[in-house]
Amino acid sequence: MSEITLLEKRIAFLEVEVDKNLKSKKEEEMKSLRYLLIPFVVLLLLLGVTSAKAAESTYWHDEEIGGGLHKLTITWTAAAGGTTTAVELTGQWYETTKTPNYGPNMDGTSGYVLMAIVNPGATAPADNYEILLTDKYSVNIFGTALDALDTANTEDWEPDIAYRTFEWPITFDQESGGGANNANCNGEIHVYWMEAR
Repeated sequence: MSEITLLEKRIAFLEVEVDKNLKSKKEEEMKSLRYLLIPFVVLLLLLGVTSAKAAESTYWHDEEIGGGLHKLTITWTAAAGGTTTAVELTGQWYETTKTPNYGPNMDGTSGYVLMAIVNPGATAPADNYEILLTDKYSVNIFGTALDALDTANTEDWEPDIAYRTFEWPITFDQESGGGANNANCNGEIHVYWMEAR
C-alpha cells in the first residue's frame, strides 16, 4: 500500500472519529438542554392552568322569538378577583366558537325592555350583587331594578319604569353589592325586549 492510500485511510478514520465525537457532544448538549427545558415547560403549564382558572368571559346571544319580541341571553364569568369588565354588545351574538360581535350589527336598533330573569351561577356572586345594562346613551335600561340581586335564587325583574326605551349597543357589567365577589363567580341573565318598529 502506498503512503497516500494509508494517509487517506487514516484521514477517513479520523473523520469518522470526529463525527462520532461531535454526535456524542451534540447528544450531551441536547440532554443538558432537555433538562433545562423541562422545569421551564412545567412552569409554563402551571401558569397556563392558573390563568385559565382566572379567565373572565362574557358571551351573549340575541334571538327574535317572534313578532319583534327578542330574548337576549348574557352568560358571564368574573375574573379571579371577582370582577368583570364592562363589555359592549354590538353584534347579535358572541360565543366561544364565534367571532366577537358576530351576526348582524345591532347598533342603532331601538326597543322597549320588558323584563329580565337573572340566575346566579354555580359559583354565585356575593349577595346583593348588581347587573348594569346601559344603552347607547349610558342610560341604565333597568334603572335600579337589578341593583341588589340574590346570591342563591333565580329572580325576575321588570324595569323601574314600564316600557323603558333603549337603543343598541348595550353595555353589560356585573358588580359586587356590599362585599367582595367570589373568585370566578358566574351567572346568566335573560332580557326580554320588544323591537321598536
